[in-house]
Amino acid sequence: MATMAIAYLLHNLYTAIENYMVRIAKHFENTLEDSSWHRELIERMKIEIPGLRPAVITGELEEPLDELIAAEE
Repeated sequence: MATMAIAYLLHNLYTAIENYMVRIAKHFENTLEDSSWHRELIERMKIEIPGLRPAVITGELEEPLDELIAAEE
């Protein structure tokens, strides 16, 4: 039961973070492709846009985030 509770909390945390990144992407870069928006979002958040915004995540987070996405697909 505790494992399910932790998994639920982690899922909610990731969803909240992802929602913030979607807001950032929509504000600064407009749209995301429907078919691959999760991975595209991660790619965009690694990029610094000089004069507009810093990178939101580091490149070293890409692999763990890709694993989370793959687990949900």
